[in-house]
Amino acid sequence: YLNNFIDNAYNVYSSDSSNIWNSTSLITYTYNGNTYTNYLGNYWSDYTGSDTDGDGIGDTPYIIPNDNNDSYPLMESFENYEISTGEIIRGVDAGITAGSDVNWNQVYDAGYRFVFLKATEGVNWPSPINNPDIYNTVRENVREARDAGLIVGVYHFARPIDKDGNPQNDPVEEAESFVNLAGDFLKTGYLRPALDLEDNDYGEHPELLGKENLAQWIKTWMDTVKAETGVEPILYMNPYLFKFLNDSSIVDQYDIWVYDAYHNPDNEEPNLNGWSTWSSWQYEWGVDTYGGQLDLDVFNGDMSGLLDLVIGGGYQPPNVVYVDDDYNPSTPGWGYDHFDKIQDAIDAVAEGGFVYVYNGTYYENIIIDKSINLIGENRNTTIIDGNYIGDVINIVTNWVNISDFKVQNSGSYSPSAAGIKLSDVQDCHIENTIITNNKYGIYISSSCCAVFDDIVSNNHFGITLIFSDSCTISDTTISNNFWYGIELSSSSICTITNNEMIENSIFISGDMLSHWNTHTIDTSNTVNGRPVYYWKNRVGGTIPYGAGEVILANCSGVRVDRQDISNGTVGIEVGFSSGCSISNNT
Repeated sequence: YLNNFIDNAYNVYSSDSSNIWNSTSLITYTYNGNTYTNYLGNYWSDYTGSDTDGDGIGDTPYIIPNDNNDSYPLMESFENYEISTGEIIRGVDAGITAGSDVNWNQVYDAGYRFVFLKATEGVNWPSPINNPDIYNTVRENVREARDAGLIVGVYHFARPIDKDGNPQNDPVEEAESFVNLAGDFLKTGYLRPALDLEDNDYGEHPELLGKENLAQWIKTWMDTVKAETGVEPILYMNPYLFKFLNDSSIVDQYDIWVYDAYHNPDNEEPNLNGWSTWSSWQYEWGVDTYGGQLDLDVFNGDMSGLLDLVIGGGYQPPNVVYVDDDYNPSTPGWGYDHFDKIQDAIDAVAEGGFVYVYNGTYYENIIIDKSINLIGENRNTTIIDGNYIGDVINIVTNWVNISDFKVQNSGSYSPSAAGIKLSDVQDCHIENTIITNNKYGIYISSSCCAVFDDIVSNNHFGITLIFSDSCTISDTTISNNFWYGIELSSSSICTITNNEMIENSIFISGDMLSHWNTHTIDTSNTVNGRPVYYWKNRVGGTIPYGAGEVILANCSGVRVDRQDISNGTVGIEVGFSSGCSISNNT
């Protein structure tokens, strides 16, 4: 997209192809002095369509054979479109039932970053006792939206007056009910809550209380919530109510969330009817999308401003971030939850969060210093390359999970440079990852860590555990490493099961008996297709014929003979043992 195709014999020729000829995300741009947000395609000199709304985009697609149409053709060459680098923060809001079927991951992926969800209405509704299903739906909506990475706030639907025009609920009673039922969402990490006050066609007419009575009702509700929680709520109203309260005692006393479906946030301001400014703007109502019914909103500011509305103040790191080497400053969420470097994403994500990395080759030396989940798209095509410098990935904190990468090309001069290094940590997992062409494939000096379902090949050393206890290596293919496949050095109580070793085997060392005879190593491990026999604390007996490797730990009188145990890095290893017979082996 954003190309000029001018006066060619064939501006485009497409044969047996499937391509996208326009941007796949919204772009904010200025055209003929007006600002718009839309998808953008290309300029075609032979396009004959019209532009009735004057936004610089043709009303009909530019036709390309095989259904490869440009759906957003430009009316002039792309130089006439000024692309904004400013960030527009978009959000949504939803009622309880309307939000229950929403696919919040799709909402987030579409570029929305915040959501206000209805939590309560009137007094004691929904009650966990009288309305348990609705009460639980509120919590499910909040949890699922937060898990998707959205910044979540909740709102209370006010009932100051009934549909007959009579006073209905006391503001203190409504406020205390809201705090009691929605208190879990009025804490650090959530957006400040909102009071939803509506005048509509469904019989909601709070103005019947009178101007100052309504202003006082709002103030009392706001003051009560703030007194109970320390948090000042936001006020949601439509332009009619803003006008009604324009010269009341509460004008410009609160941050405003305005409903106005008659103006366009891309190039207009909402109607506040005399109030000074707005914080959020609901500009479209009741849109059936992403599996549910949502209202669409925009925030008046950048991401740092939105984060200032989060309880606790200031920056709240995202729980989910994404990395793609094709991302750039025009990508929605750039610098907050979208990055082109893995280290930047790790630095930004919340403790315990998820970093998803799309296919590509990332030349980085990564330090992981917080508990996170680092997940690649595909272990064959999502590559972290250390560029032959130091450690490719260095894990220096507990509870880190890594999966679905290829990790390659560590340095070779540092004494322990590794594809993945775990130093003085615990409870870290490496899964479904290829580790190749490093000095040490995986170097572990830690406890309670696990390596499973990996491929460790063509490194100088395969997997080394040194001064490590209670670690597990399982379901891993270990092949063609120059020295050991698995090294257990001064380590204890490790579990080695169901590993396939080719041209490699297990090496144990250590000057204490526990370094030798506390491991669990069974015959599900193979060397060149033959089982590993690890015998510990045995007296007498003969190793069965057909072993791929033999390890004797604290044994006596054991016979090892007529075994073909060639082409492994270690064939027979004996520690803290005596009186054993080893003969006629190859």
